[in-house]
Amino acid sequence: MNKPIRIVGIGGVSQSGKSSFAKSLAENIQRSGKCVSVFDMDEFVLPEEQVPQINGRTDWELTESIDWDRLIQDVDQCKSEILIVEGIFVFSDEARRIPYDYLILVETDRDTFQKRRGGSHRWGKEPSWYLDHVWKSNLALILNATPDIRIDGTGDINFEEIIDKLV
Repeated sequence: MNKPIRIVGIGGVSQSGKSSFAKSLAENIQRSGKCVSVFDMDEFVLPEEQVPQINGRTDWELTESIDWDRLIQDVDQCKSEILIVEGIFVFSDEARRIPYDYLILVETDRDTFQKRRGGSHRWGKEPSWYLDHVWKSNLALILNATPDIRIDGTGDINFEEIIDKLV
């Protein structure tokens, strides 16, 4: 595999702040002169008709919703010095095919998840049973996570300290 110098995985439950953190981290690393790419796992989802359903709703919370072969191929072809891969599945068995150098867990509580997810219109109106399903499914994905770094997705972040560990 012709991989970047560093591959950083950023995982956590839906709406924990992974995407915002990944974007800010990339911007801060770029200021140090490093070439950074960010892969959002949402960009690698399969067409909706290929994703399993739960009670008539598309179940995006399953690892089967990701085109893993395409993601792995893109990781392999990335020429950046640092590659950040972010998504709810970073700590899944399938994602272990990616040779991460560092794993970061973005944590949040259920109230923040529900407030953020309920305020988002990305998925349309979601019934409470489905929000409960999303929360439990996402927690299961990080249950046995062994991150190198844990951050609070609702607080201030010391990017210098994190970058010192990554670069």
